[in-house]
Amino acid sequence: MGKTKKIQTNLLGGEKILYAASMHWGIFITPMIVGIIGALVFIYFHPIVGGAILLVDILPLINATILYSTTEYGVTNKRILAFYGLFTTDLMQIGHDKLESTMVEQSLLGQIFGYYTVRASGTGAGTIPIPFLSDGQKLKKVMDEILYGDDRAATVQKLEKALLNKKK
Repeated sequence: MGKTKKIQTNLLGGEKILYAASMHWGIFITPMIVGIIGALVFIYFHPIVGGAILLVDILPLINATILYSTTEYGVTNKRILAFYGLFTTDLMQIGHDKLESTMVEQSLLGQIFGYYTVRASGTGAGTIPIPFLSDGQKLKKVMDEILYGDDRAATVQKLEKALLNKKK
């Protein structure tokens, strides 16, 4: 289960977290690759050019660190939530009754390192992109059970019971 501090503080009356997704360390891959290239250029070719590459790489590394440490994703018995940000927090949410579809994407690097991007689309709510998930297939499965279950309320109750049994 992922982090849930922001989700916990924003729950509505009677709302319970059914599933919380966690962000994969893969968000650091691009800054790491650029940093390695910068270090190699610094050591073997030209220190000024290598230093410039390393300096430019600091911003993506800081961005990845902030996203990794502050982003929360979760599915409750009423809605899907995604929190982003440190200084300003953005909340994206789709109620179960507005959920239209879910999609899982996995890039080549995602296949190699095991991370996913899940997109949840809702009526009038747009799309919530949920990138760099370590357990994207599980999150999609929970959302699909809610979306395609015969009775959404019964499906949510089933997921709540499974959650209670898991805690015991």
